[in-house]
Amino acid sequence: MFNRKSIYLFLAATLLFDLFFITPVYYVIIGVLLVLLFINRGLIYTFRANRYLLNKDYIKGYALLHRAFNTHTIPPIVISGYIFLSLKYNYLDNAKIAIDYVLSNKFTYKLKDTQRKNILSQQGLYLWKNGDLKAGLDIFRSLYIEGFWNSNFYGSFGCLLYLNGDLTKAEELCLEAYEYDNNDKITLDNLVAIYIATEKWDKAQEFYNLLEPLSPAFPEAFYHGAQLAMYRGETPEAKKLALKADLLPMYNLSSISKDEIQILLNKLEDI
Repeated sequence: MFNRKSIYLFLAATLLFDLFFITPVYYVIIGVLLVLLFINRGLIYTFRANRYLLNKDYIKGYALLHRAFNTHTIPPIVISGYIFLSLKYNYLDNAKIAIDYVLSNKFTYKLKDTQRKNILSQQGLYLWKNGDLKAGLDIFRSLYIEGFWNSNFYGSFGCLLYLNGDLTKAEELCLEAYEYDNNDKITLDNLVAIYIATEKWDKAQEFYNLLEPLSPAFPEAFYHGAQLAMYRGETPEAKKLALKADLLPMYNLSSISKDEIQILLNKLEDI
Protein backbone atom coordinates (compact mmCIF):
# COMPACT_ATOMS: atom_id res chain seq x y z
CA MET A 1 0.00 0.00 0.00
CA PHE A 2 1.14 3.55 -0.73
CA ASN A 3 1.78 6.30 1.77
CA ARG A 4 2.18 10.01 1.12
CA LYS A 5 5.97 10.05 1.55
CA SER A 6 6.54 7.30 -1.02
CA ILE A 7 4.07 8.94 -3.42
CA TYR A 8 5.82 12.32 -3.19
CA LEU A 9 9.23 10.71 -3.71
CA PHE A 10 7.93 8.84 -6.72
CA LEU A 11 6.44 12.01 -8.22
CA ALA A 12 9.67 13.92 -7.66
CA ALA A 13 11.73 11.17 -9.26
CA THR A 14 9.50 10.89 -12.31
CA LEU A 15 9.42 14.68 -12.69
CA LEU A 16 13.22 14.86 -12.67
CA PHE A 17 13.33 12.02 -15.14
CA ASP A 18 10.99 13.93 -17.44
CA LEU A 19 13.08 17.07 -17.24
CA PHE A 20 16.12 15.24 -18.61
CA PHE A 21 14.45 12.67 -20.82
CA ILE A 22 11.24 13.91 -22.45
CA THR A 23 9.09 10.82 -22.79
CA PRO A 24 5.38 9.92 -22.81
CA VAL A 25 6.13 7.17 -20.27
CA TYR A 26 6.01 9.87 -17.59
CA TYR A 27 2.39 10.64 -18.39
CA VAL A 28 1.49 6.96 -18.35
CA ILE A 29 3.12 6.53 -14.95
CA ILE A 30 1.36 9.60 -13.55
CA GLY A 31 -1.96 8.36 -14.93
CA VAL A 32 -1.54 4.93 -13.34
CA LEU A 33 -0.50 6.51 -10.06
CA LEU A 34 -3.53 8.79 -9.99
CA VAL A 35 -5.81 5.83 -10.66
CA LEU A 36 -4.20 3.88 -7.81
CA LEU A 37 -4.57 6.86 -5.52
CA PHE A 38 -8.24 7.17 -6.41
CA ILE A 39 -8.90 3.46 -5.85
CA ASN A 40 -7.11 3.50 -2.49
CA ARG A 41 -8.40 6.85 -1.26
CA GLY A 42 -10.55 5.17 1.41
CA LEU A 43 -7.57 3.42 2.97
CA ILE A 44 -5.50 6.59 2.78
CA TYR A 45 -8.19 8.37 4.82
CA THR A 46 -8.20 5.38 7.19
CA PHE A 47 -4.43 5.55 7.77
CA ARG A 48 -4.71 9.25 8.53
CA ALA A 49 -7.67 8.63 10.84
CA ASN A 50 -5.73 5.98 12.78
CA ARG A 51 -2.94 8.44 13.42
CA TYR A 52 -5.35 10.95 14.96
CA LEU A 53 -7.20 8.28 16.94
CA LEU A 54 -3.95 6.94 18.38
CA ASN A 55 -3.16 10.48 19.51
CA LYS A 56 -6.65 10.70 21.08
CA ASP A 57 -7.81 13.36 18.63
CA TYR A 58 -11.16 11.67 18.20
CA ILE A 59 -12.87 14.52 16.35
CA LYS A 60 -10.41 14.59 13.46
CA GLY A 61 -10.02 10.81 13.51
CA TYR A 62 -13.75 10.20 13.25
CA ALA A 63 -14.15 12.86 10.54
CA LEU A 64 -11.53 11.10 8.41
CA LEU A 65 -13.16 7.68 8.98
CA HIS A 66 -16.45 9.23 7.86
CA ARG A 67 -14.77 10.39 4.66
CA ALA A 68 -13.23 6.94 4.24
CA PHE A 69 -16.64 5.27 4.51
CA ASN A 70 -18.17 7.66 1.99
CA THR A 71 -15.64 6.57 -0.63
CA HIS A 72 -17.23 3.07 -0.49
CA THR A 73 -13.79 1.55 -0.95
CA ILE A 74 -12.94 0.34 2.57
CA PRO A 75 -13.31 -3.29 3.75
CA PRO A 76 -15.90 -4.53 6.29
CA ILE A 77 -13.42 -4.58 9.19
CA VAL A 78 -12.81 -0.83 8.78
CA ILE A 79 -16.54 -0.15 8.37
CA SER A 80 -17.13 -2.06 11.62
CA GLY A 81 -14.73 0.28 13.42
CA TYR A 82 -16.50 3.26 11.88
CA ILE A 83 -19.90 1.94 13.06
CA PHE A 84 -18.58 1.42 16.59
CA LEU A 85 -17.29 4.99 16.78
CA SER A 86 -20.55 6.30 15.30
CA LEU A 87 -22.45 4.54 18.08
CA LYS A 88 -19.96 5.61 20.73
CA TYR A 89 -20.06 9.29 19.75
CA ASN A 90 -23.84 9.31 19.15
CA TYR A 91 -23.84 9.64 15.37
CA LEU A 92 -26.72 7.20 15.13
CA ASP A 93 -27.77 8.19 11.62
CA ASN A 94 -24.25 7.51 10.34
CA ALA A 95 -24.23 4.15 12.13
CA LYS A 96 -27.54 3.10 10.55
CA ILE A 97 -26.41 4.09 7.06
CA ALA A 98 -23.21 2.06 7.44
CA ILE A 99 -25.01 -0.96 8.94
CA ASP A 100 -27.58 -1.01 6.13
CA TYR A 101 -24.82 -0.58 3.55
CA VAL A 102 -22.90 -3.62 4.79
CA LEU A 103 -25.90 -5.89 5.33
CA SER A 104 -27.21 -5.11 1.84
CA ASN A 105 -23.85 -6.23 0.36
CA LYS A 106 -23.39 -3.06 -1.65
CA PHE A 107 -19.60 -3.06 -1.40
CA THR A 108 -17.09 -4.98 -3.51
CA TYR A 109 -15.43 -6.94 -0.68
CA LYS A 110 -16.76 -10.40 0.07
CA LEU A 111 -18.56 -10.38 3.42
CA LYS A 112 -17.62 -13.29 5.69
CA ASP A 113 -20.24 -14.83 7.96
CA THR A 114 -18.42 -13.69 11.11
CA GLN A 115 -18.25 -10.15 9.73
CA ARG A 116 -21.99 -10.19 8.97
CA LYS A 117 -22.77 -11.36 12.50
CA ASN A 118 -20.50 -8.72 13.98
CA ILE A 119 -22.36 -6.02 12.06
CA LEU A 120 -25.66 -7.53 13.23
CA SER A 121 -24.49 -7.24 16.84
CA GLN A 122 -23.75 -3.58 16.16
CA GLN A 123 -27.25 -3.27 14.73
CA GLY A 124 -28.50 -4.60 18.07
CA LEU A 125 -26.61 -1.83 19.87
CA TYR A 126 -27.98 0.73 17.43
CA LEU A 127 -31.55 -0.39 18.15
CA TRP A 128 -30.93 -0.09 21.90
CA LYS A 129 -29.56 3.44 21.60
CA ASN A 130 -32.39 4.32 19.22
CA GLY A 131 -34.93 3.42 21.90
CA ASP A 132 -35.82 -0.17 21.02
CA LEU A 133 -34.02 -2.33 23.58
CA LYS A 134 -36.33 -5.30 22.93
CA ALA A 135 -35.50 -5.42 19.21
CA GLY A 136 -31.81 -5.10 20.01
CA LEU A 137 -32.02 -8.03 22.42
CA ASP A 138 -33.85 -10.12 19.82
CA ILE A 139 -30.85 -9.74 17.50
CA PHE A 140 -28.42 -10.76 20.24
CA ARG A 141 -30.54 -13.78 21.15
CA SER A 142 -30.62 -14.92 17.52
CA LEU A 143 -26.85 -14.53 17.18
CA TYR A 144 -26.31 -16.44 20.41
CA ILE A 145 -28.44 -19.33 19.13
CA GLU A 146 -26.37 -19.32 15.92
CA GLY A 147 -23.23 -19.78 18.03
CA PHE A 148 -21.70 -16.34 17.56
CA TRP A 149 -19.64 -15.84 20.72
CA ASN A 150 -16.75 -13.56 21.50
CA SER A 151 -15.85 -11.25 24.38
CA ASN A 152 -17.37 -8.14 22.81
CA PHE A 153 -20.59 -9.99 22.02
CA TYR A 154 -20.87 -11.41 25.52
CA GLY A 155 -20.20 -7.99 27.08
CA SER A 156 -22.85 -6.23 25.01
CA PHE A 157 -25.46 -8.99 25.33
CA GLY A 158 -24.96 -9.25 29.09
CA CYS A 159 -25.26 -5.48 29.49
CA LEU A 160 -28.52 -5.34 27.50
CA LEU A 161 -30.03 -8.20 29.50
CA TYR A 162 -29.11 -6.38 32.70
CA LEU A 163 -30.60 -3.09 31.47
CA ASN A 164 -33.77 -4.93 30.47
CA GLY A 165 -34.14 -6.30 34.01
CA ASP A 166 -33.56 -9.93 32.97
CA LEU A 167 -31.20 -10.40 35.89
CA THR A 168 -31.33 -14.21 36.06
CA LYS A 169 -30.59 -14.58 32.36
CA ALA A 170 -27.98 -11.85 32.57
CA GLU A 171 -26.22 -13.65 35.41
CA GLU A 172 -26.22 -16.98 33.55
CA LEU A 173 -24.86 -15.40 30.38
CA CYS A 174 -22.20 -13.35 32.17
CA LEU A 175 -20.97 -16.35 34.14
CA GLU A 176 -20.67 -18.19 30.83
CA ALA A 177 -18.82 -15.17 29.45
CA TYR A 178 -16.51 -15.25 32.47
CA GLU A 179 -15.66 -18.87 31.68
CA TYR A 180 -14.97 -17.82 28.09
CA ASP A 181 -12.69 -14.91 29.09
CA ASN A 182 -12.07 -14.30 32.79
CA ASN A 183 -10.13 -11.08 32.13
CA ASP A 184 -12.76 -9.26 30.12
CA LYS A 185 -13.43 -5.99 31.95
CA ILE A 186 -16.97 -5.49 30.63
CA THR A 187 -18.04 -8.99 31.67
CA LEU A 188 -16.58 -8.52 35.15
CA ASP A 189 -18.31 -5.16 35.53
CA ASN A 190 -21.58 -6.65 34.27
CA LEU A 191 -21.38 -9.26 37.01
CA VAL A 192 -20.66 -6.62 39.64
CA ALA A 193 -23.71 -4.63 38.49
CA ILE A 194 -25.95 -7.72 38.44
CA TYR A 195 -24.95 -8.78 41.96
CA ILE A 196 -25.42 -5.25 43.31
CA ALA A 197 -28.90 -5.18 41.75
CA THR A 198 -29.75 -8.54 43.35
CA GLU A 199 -28.12 -7.48 46.64
CA LYS A 200 -25.60 -10.32 46.57
CA TRP A 201 -22.95 -8.02 47.95
CA ASP A 202 -20.29 -10.64 48.64
CA LYS A 203 -20.48 -11.88 45.04
CA ALA A 204 -20.38 -8.32 43.74
CA GLN A 205 -17.28 -7.61 45.82
CA GLU A 206 -15.65 -10.84 44.62
CA PHE A 207 -15.91 -9.82 40.98
CA TYR A 208 -15.01 -6.21 41.69
CA ASN A 209 -11.80 -7.47 43.31
CA LEU A 210 -11.02 -9.23 40.03
CA LEU A 211 -11.87 -6.15 37.97
CA GLU A 212 -9.94 -3.53 39.94
CA PRO A 213 -6.39 -4.84 39.21
CA LEU A 214 -7.16 -4.71 35.46
CA SER A 215 -7.25 -0.87 35.66
CA PRO A 216 -10.65 -0.25 34.05
CA ALA A 217 -10.99 3.18 32.48
CA PHE A 218 -14.78 3.43 32.13
CA PRO A 219 -17.07 5.19 34.63
CA GLU A 220 -19.30 2.17 35.34
CA ALA A 221 -16.47 0.36 37.13
CA PHE A 222 -15.90 3.23 39.60
CA TYR A 223 -19.62 3.88 40.02
CA HIS A 224 -20.17 0.27 41.04
CA GLY A 225 -17.05 0.37 43.20
CA ALA A 226 -18.49 3.40 44.98
CA GLN A 227 -21.75 1.55 45.59
CA LEU A 228 -19.83 -1.32 47.16
CA ALA A 229 -17.77 1.02 49.35
CA MET A 230 -20.93 2.78 50.48
CA TYR A 231 -22.48 -0.58 51.41
CA ARG A 232 -19.37 -1.39 53.48
CA GLY A 233 -19.75 1.95 55.26
CA GLU A 234 -16.53 3.34 53.76
CA THR A 235 -17.90 6.76 52.85
CA PRO A 236 -14.58 8.52 51.99
CA GLU A 237 -13.61 5.69 49.63
CA ALA A 238 -17.08 5.71 48.10
CA LYS A 239 -16.85 9.48 47.47
CA LYS A 240 -13.42 9.11 45.89
CA LEU A 241 -14.63 6.42 43.51
CA ALA A 242 -17.86 8.26 42.65
CA LEU A 243 -15.90 11.43 41.86
CA LYS A 244 -13.55 9.43 39.63
CA ALA A 245 -16.57 8.01 37.80
CA ASP A 246 -17.90 11.55 37.35
CA LEU A 247 -14.61 12.81 35.91
CA LEU A 248 -14.30 10.09 33.29
CA PRO A 249 -15.80 10.77 29.84
CA MET A 250 -19.31 9.46 29.36
CA TYR A 251 -19.95 8.07 25.87
CA ASN A 252 -23.17 7.12 24.16
CA LEU A 253 -22.64 3.39 24.80
CA SER A 254 -22.30 3.87 28.57
CA SER A 255 -24.76 1.84 30.63
CA ILE A 256 -25.09 4.54 33.31
CA SER A 257 -25.70 8.27 33.12
CA LYS A 258 -24.17 11.37 34.66
CA ASP A 259 -27.43 11.83 36.55
CA GLU A 260 -27.03 8.44 38.25
CA ILE A 261 -23.51 9.34 39.35
CA GLN A 262 -24.74 12.68 40.66
CA ILE A 263 -27.54 11.00 42.63
CA LEU A 264 -24.96 8.71 44.24
CA LEU A 265 -22.73 11.68 45.07
CA ASN A 266 -25.68 13.46 46.66
CA LYS A 267 -26.45 10.40 48.79
CA LEU A 268 -22.84 10.27 49.93
CA GLU A 269 -22.88 13.96 50.86
CA ASP A 270 -25.91 13.32 53.09
CA ILE A 271 -24.20 10.55 55.05
